[in-house]
Amino acid sequence: MRTHLYLCLTLVFVSLFARADGGFFNKSLTIAHSADQRAILIRDRAAGMETMVLSTMYDGTLAEYGWVIPVPNLPTREQVTTMPASYVFNELDAQTAPRVRITSSASCGSGCGASAGDAAGEVLAPGDVQEVDHFTTGNVEITTLNAGSGQALTDWLATNGFQFPASGQDILQCYVAKNWGFVAAKMTPTLVQGSSRQQPGEFFPDQLLALTFRTDTLVFPLRISAVSSRADDNEVLLYVFDAHRVTATNMATAEMEFTVGAKAVGEDTFQQRYDKAFAQQARQEGKPVLLVEYGALASLPDSLRSFSRQLFYLTRLRTRLNVGDMTDDLLFTDAPTDAPFRISVSAPRLPLQAGSLLLPVATLIALLRRRIHRIALRRALTESLLLMILIMLMVGWL
Repeated sequence: MRTHLYLCLTLVFVSLFARADGGFFNKSLTIAHSADQRAILIRDRAAGMETMVLSTMYDGTLAEYGWVIPVPNLPTREQVTTMPASYVFNELDAQTAPRVRITSSASCGSGCGASAGDAAGEVLAPGDVQEVDHFTTGNVEITTLNAGSGQALTDWLATNGFQFPASGQDILQCYVAKNWGFVAAKMTPTLVQGSSRQQPGEFFPDQLLALTFRTDTLVFPLRISAVSSRADDNEVLLYVFDAHRVTATNMATAEMEFTVGAKAVGEDTFQQRYDKAFAQQARQEGKPVLLVEYGALASLPDSLRSFSRQLFYLTRLRTRLNVGDMTDDLLFTDAPTDAPFRISVSAPRLPLQAGSLLLPVATLIALLRRRIHRIALRRALTESLLLMILIMLMVGWL
């Protein structure tokens, strides 16, 4: 009897962890994220500096390609670095991504007017472009520039092998009018799978580009993205490290709301439910909303510790944008609260599926047939009944 009990207990545990559709386990699960643009912003208020680590999905052939990144003040060559793309975003996602816990009972858990600080340098004549520095870091060729006009910068980019569309000239002019500088970067990328939204021909470079520059206001240069983004459904994911939790000053910002209830057979997975809820909340009344998915005290990941070893508040923000939404850069200020925020919901344990008991029941039948030949029928039935009650108690039927 004892040997058979141990065998059935083992089968019970196997059935508990093999039931339901993919992703339903009796432990904490990360809900995956997808983003076409990913960036880490690190603010040093005392020094008036910002570090921006960039990763943008590229659509095209595996050939040399370029970035043009506007910044309030040009970085020096010591303030431009590259790093492998493999770890840092995965580490941050593991720390901040929404989670679902399976429990034994239900529980619910515009325009060019914005400025980010001091001007990048002297005002140039409309036809002039000033190459401030030219150097290589990692596999990235960098030129830092000031320009007198969007037209002059567009011409310089064309002359130097950048396929910058003429339609983007007005956007460059917007930054020139604010006296911002530009970082022009060329690299030969390697295919990196970085998003479940990734389509054939789209990839992330294997190198992240990190720029440190002087600014009075924490900023993410979003408007330049309108030059090369899809017409709609462009996802932006930002990890912001600052002295406080942050909120955007020029885009609606709200904490993501998500609850789950019982799941019936045939319904969506929790991942699909979350994605639907996110899509609904990321656009309200036709306008984008920057959704907070995490906010708490945190240190920088190990791969970024060279920038700072202090303790920050980390805010994870995500949204989906149409090109028409990219009319300005994102500016940030302190959020109303520094209270910790994390999406960690509890979901009820799913009803036991019939298939999960097939193996234990088949085993019981086999044991019963063997024991009928050796002992009285009454004793065999009694032992089988006790085993079935034990199984039902284990899975929460009683």
